[in-house]
Amino acid sequence: MSRGGYPTFRRADPPYYDKGQVCVRGHLINADVERYPERNKKFCPECGGEVIDRCPDCKTQIQGQYHSSTAAFQRLLRPTAFCHDCGKPYPWQQEAIDAAKALAAELELDEAEQVDLKAVIDGLTVESSMTSVAAVRFKKLLLKANGPAIQLFKDSVSKIAAESAKKWLGL
Repeated sequence: MSRGGYPTFRRADPPYYDKGQVCVRGHLINADVERYPERNKKFCPECGGEVIDRCPDCKTQIQGQYHSSTAAFQRLLRPTAFCHDCGKPYPWQQEAIDAAKALAAELELDEAEQVDLKAVIDGLTVESSMTSVAAVRFKKLLLKANGPAIQLFKDSVSKIAAESAKKWLGL
């Protein structure tokens, strides 16, 4: 339709995030809680874990699918690791960090090296100016490590590491 010879355009809806549902182990349940409420669940069909829709620390709603009439559509495949409001790790990220630290204790390193390695894990999980330092320290400590848990430990760290850390570590 036109008005006075000029085309009329429908005003675009403002962009928004739908609410999300994720199980405590990180399985995405529903990225469109409001749009598709029939997909909501109380427990995860993959692992049986409790499903949450809010940050346990600050109670802010978990962000789900981003909707915009102007942005290219990109389906949310994996929930974020940290709350967008308080910055704390979600339960699935914290569980993975704890697992990596527990595996670090299984490596054949002296006590001081194990303490250092556990501290380095936290530095690998976030993008910051110290991420490269954490990656270098991680590599140095891993060269000293022995034992059957080394590959499991590397796999565990690769799941929680920030993208720049993965790049530095070759994961």
